[in-house]
Order: sequence, then C-alpha cells, then structure tokens
Amino acid sequence: MVGIVSLLDESHTDLVTAIWSELDRDFGLKNAALIPYPHITYHVAGAYDSSNILSSVAKIAAATAPFVARTSGLGIFSGSQPVLYVAVVRSDPLSRLHASLGRILDPMAINAELYSSPGRWVPHITIALDDAAPEKLAAVVRSMAGRDFAWDIHVDNLALLDEVDGINRPTAKWALGFG
Repeated sequence: MVGIVSLLDESHTDLVTAIWSELDRDFGLKNAALIPYPHITYHVAGAYDSSNILSSVAKIAAATAPFVARTSGLGIFSGSQPVLYVAVVRSDPLSRLHASLGRILDPMAINAELYSSPGRWVPHITIALDDAAPEKLAAVVRSMAGRDFAWDIHVDNLALLDEVDGINRPTAKWALGFG
C-alpha cells in the first residue's frame, strides 16, 4: 500500500509513539507501530500509475497554507478487527486539502482504498490497528478514556508513505505553502 499523508509535528509524534509503546507493553498491541510515522491519511492505494504523482502532489503542497488540525477524542472503526483512533475534526482547510488530493490521485490510483474517498473519509490518527481484538478493545479504551485527546496539531507537510523493507516509510515529503 502507498498513501499521501501529513506527518505529525514532533510533539504529537512523541505523544502517539508513547501511546503505541504503552499499548504494546500493557496489551501486546504492535500493529499500529508497523507504520512508525504517526500521520493523518488523505489517500491510499495499492499503487499509483503515473510518473506525475510527485510533481502533482508537490503543486498541491505549494498551493496549500499550513493549518492547525484539531482532534476531539477517541473513535473506533468497528469490525472483526477494530481500529482505535484519535478523531481529527473536519475543518475547511483539511477538507479542501483532501478534496484537492483526491481529484489528482483518484485517476492515478490502482486499487484505491474506499475509506479515503470523499464520502467515506474520516480523518484520524491510528492508535491501535488490526490486533485490537474486540475482547481487548474494552480494556484498551478504559485505559485511554481519562486522557485529554483535544490536541492542536500544526500541519505543515505532505508525505508519500510507501512500503520499504516491509515498513511503510516516507519516501517523499513536501512543505506546505513554500513552493
């Protein structure tokens, strides 16, 4: 899988990686850390079929001013392998960026993930992924419930996450608003 994301600022990266470490230690949850770069995802596909993807994303990054993304608490994507996340509040800048990226990436995408499409996209920061079995999830949520997840995150980049040696890593990164 490959995707376009915004990597979190340093302080929020530290917060999320500390939570991942705690969930690994206390509950044996390791899968969220398989993408060891906390981020907000805009678009995901099996691959992108274009040599223009880097220049296209660079143009959107240059035309987008940095902004603040606010979070509001915890959320759960339900299913047989639920995902626990920090909910990112939709804002005009966030929604415009997502829409701009979708317009250029959808035609290039091979096997685009439906959850990043405009009608289904829920901006979030993953806390527990796939290995948060329903029987563990209640305990995990209890352990997190008293925490303050109302964060203000300075969003100043776009990055291409791609699998390298079995780990999703940023293989390209662009500053927002700096051409």
